[in-house]
Amino acid sequence: MAATIMYMMWADCIHPPGGALVLMAMDNAAIQQLQWAYLLWPSLLLCLGVLLPLSAGTNWLRRNYRFDWPNMAAPAASATTPSSSTGQLAKQQQQQQQKQQQWQQEWWHQQHRRQQQHINV
Repeated sequence: MAATIMYMMWADCIHPPGGALVLMAMDNAAIQQLQWAYLLWPSLLLCLGVLLPLSAGTNWLRRNYRFDWPNMAAPAASATTPSSSTGQLAKQQQQQQQKQQQWQQEWWHQQHRRQQQHINV
């Protein structure tokens, strides 16, 4: 239990259910009979059952939407209307890419400044 908590603190990812799995194994005789199979059920399978759908959803959202709160932008892949021409659509996509690149550069510079401030403190 202590090793689990120390690792979570070192990795900066404190997660209370991580400690609860260890306590559950210490207190429950049925789980103690599982021995090493406890690593697969419930630990691994339940974590994957929750984390895989969440990560897939997060990945989809990050690919389709810009998260620049509080100025939320429209979806990256805008729907085309029958009246819009191919040239206009290409121009809109190019402008969207330029905005995305500019946003990424600004974000990188902000992170760099924060790191420099942290080092100088």
